[in-house]
Amino acid sequence: MSEMVQLTVQIPRDVVALTGAGEKELPQALKKLLALELVRQGALTYGKAAELLDVGQAEFIQYLVEHQVSIFQFAPDELRREVEG
Repeated sequence: MSEMVQLTVQIPRDVVALTGAGEKELPQALKKLLALELVRQGALTYGKAAELLDVGQAEFIQYLVEHQVSIFQFAPDELRREVEG
């Protein structure tokens, strides 16, 4: 695994409350959201994201489903070819 970076982020307490995560759980929740967004952008595979979060792929796929992110990354022309068969 590559070298890790530790970040310090200041967030207003009332915004933390909006996340539904406690202060201790928030770093992992933010890490999951970052992984989700990188998968959404196609910059990270769901397998690598699951590895980054130290969770099983099935668990991370469920998280993606809950946030309406597909594990299938197709460019529009690739998707058209797949659908047309």
